[in-house]
Amino acid sequence: MLALRILMSTEIARAICLGDFFTTPEPEKAKLLWDAGIYDASVAFFTAGQKLDEPTARKFAVSNAGTETRSFSFGDCPTEKPGFKKNEHSWLALFTAPTAAKITGNQLKIDGSTSCTEISVRWVGASGVSRALEKKLDASKNGFWELPAKDGVATVTCGHDRPRSKPSDLGPELWFSIPTGKGPSKRAPHQELLANASDAKKSFMTWINSVRADEKKLPLEGIDEASNMPGVPDLTANSTPFHDRKSLRAVKELARKKIGFEMTGENRVVAATLADAAWLFWNSPRHRDLLLDARSSHALIQSKANKGIVLSILLFSK
Repeated sequence: MLALRILMSTEIARAICLGDFFTTPEPEKAKLLWDAGIYDASVAFFTAGQKLDEPTARKFAVSNAGTETRSFSFGDCPTEKPGFKKNEHSWLALFTAPTAAKITGNQLKIDGSTSCTEISVRWVGASGVSRALEKKLDASKNGFWELPAKDGVATVTCGHDRPRSKPSDLGPELWFSIPTGKGPSKRAPHQELLANASDAKKSFMTWINSVRADEKKLPLEGIDEASNMPGVPDLTANSTPFHDRKSLRAVKELARKKIGFEMTGENRVVAATLADAAWLFWNSPRHRDLLLDARSSHALIQSKANKGIVLSILLFSK
């Protein structure tokens, strides 16, 4: 059963129904969501050529939901667009989080029960690796996290692993991305290296090593030949931002046995351009930490264009 979340936002309805939300660069898209009070890191929007009530919206949501969908919201489209009549169109949103992130002043609260075995909140600024934010207790049973006043981004990740049992194949889910202070810069460091790139993998490796150099980390070497080894799964086959732990375990075993590397982790995002992908990598604490991991010496990059660009980056240590 999908949870219903009510979003009374004129801005988001206008962007989805009338604007160019789906083609705008990632920084502008994120700001639009943030200004509308929506902090979900993964959200899918649809429009329908009819007025939706809750039963009809739920039916549409269930038919379009993936296995990771936990909640939905809907509303009427504005009527400013020529040819639209009142209540002729509606919008529908699907979320991976069952509840919303609520921001009051500098306090972050996540109300309601979740299936998470752990909720992790981390923060990054303009440079450097992330730091964890500790949960504080208050009169409510849920408590809160105090967001930094400095410019940056805080993220909320839902974990599914259970101690002393089989790890979840789903992996950690990035639920919310929340600006702090004035938020992150609209450009990632060295973003110019990704403009008009003819070779996505080579350009992205150059970008990774440039941001690592800024942070005084050794450069990574590419191991593209690993993608051609028999039995190596295509990690871009799943075009969502969610980790495929089953395939990752297969890659880890092959890397250890065939080329003598130990995998340290995977980064993946879905973005329309390389520059947008870099912005997402840089402004997510866990993604940035993996990019700057001092243990890593090599990287395997898999990319696939399918309604945007899916980039999977695997970092290995010697």
